[in-house]
Amino acid sequence: MDNKNQVLGISTPITSGANSKLINAGLVRSNGWDITLGTAVIKQQDFSFDLGLNFTRNRTTIVELADGVEYFGYSQGYAYFYTYPGDQVGDIYQAPYFKVEDPNSEYFGHAIIYSNGKPERDQNPENFEKIGNYNPDFILGINPNVQYKNFSFSAVIDWRSGGEFYSETLRQGKNDGRFPEYINGSVDYDPNVDIVQQIKDNPEKFSHEWVGGRDAEYGGFPWQDEQQREARSYINADGEKVYVNDASFAVGVREDGEGGYIENFGGPGTIWLSPYNAQKGADRYLASANLYSATYVKLREVSITYRFPKAIVNKINLQNMSLSLLGQNLFMWTKHNVFIDPETAYTARGNRNEPGYEFYSVIPRTRSIGMKLAVGF
Repeated sequence: MDNKNQVLGISTPITSGANSKLINAGLVRSNGWDITLGTAVIKQQDFSFDLGLNFTRNRTTIVELADGVEYFGYSQGYAYFYTYPGDQVGDIYQAPYFKVEDPNSEYFGHAIIYSNGKPERDQNPENFEKIGNYNPDFILGINPNVQYKNFSFSAVIDWRSGGEFYSETLRQGKNDGRFPEYINGSVDYDPNVDIVQQIKDNPEKFSHEWVGGRDAEYGGFPWQDEQQREARSYINADGEKVYVNDASFAVGVREDGEGGYIENFGGPGTIWLSPYNAQKGADRYLASANLYSATYVKLREVSITYRFPKAIVNKINLQNMSLSLLGQNLFMWTKHNVFIDPETAYTARGNRNEPGYEFYSVIPRTRSIGMKLAVGF
């Protein structure tokens, strides 16, 4: 289906007095499948099994935009939800780090580290990297219904497969050290082996990562600068001075101004940072480090019902009577294995929702179990 002169919201310079406006822009093409199937799998006198399926897959492509409009979309955090002409709505991009581009260099692919000890992002939209799309590959609804004599069982199951979302909640939580798994570096290393050699032997493992931790136990290094070492110390309850040893670094290389590079691998010449700042130089600025699968399976509803026999119902002058045990939101499986429900991974902004961008959408799932007595007079 084609929609001409589609109404789209675009960003505007803040100097105009508004941060966005609605325009009639270009041609949007939508296509997809919505298939519903209901079948009686088993049909016997005292037993039956019916199955209902609903399969949905939709794709929307921007064919063309109005003159002067390069893309449709918005940016949030460090993710860019841009759709260019010819592409599908829902694409997610990131601004990559500047890195060594010479394939003949031994440091090819390593991030360029600047004087602050961190890499910098290439914010030229022409160099953005596509990292995902928030739309699912498909959604499948499953509705089994089993009856045996006076008992019946039914369920509603939803399976969303594919798609990703960007989590601002997890990005900030990781950088602030609020999660136990992020109090050390983003990559493990062997403290008994020279860290420089480990990075050189396995550059793909360490590239664009940070190494270190909140203290020596969690992977931190001793501070090389004596003043900084003293500043990162404290007096314990026994009156002893304790050095935190939380020096960390972002893995990469620095340009030496003569066409060569200085290694930022934990050896001489490394710019040491606090864990907070080292993490900033890796996970914080890359959307891909905070991109999660939106795949889930949910058991939305289960019902077990007993229909009382006619002999009992008639004795109390009723037409029918049943007793049901009901449960809602009983189970959810997610592929990403974090505490965020992918179904709530959107942000309401103004009069629209921004799908694929999650920020403080950590809504507790409510599970309910109850009973229902239904009577017919």
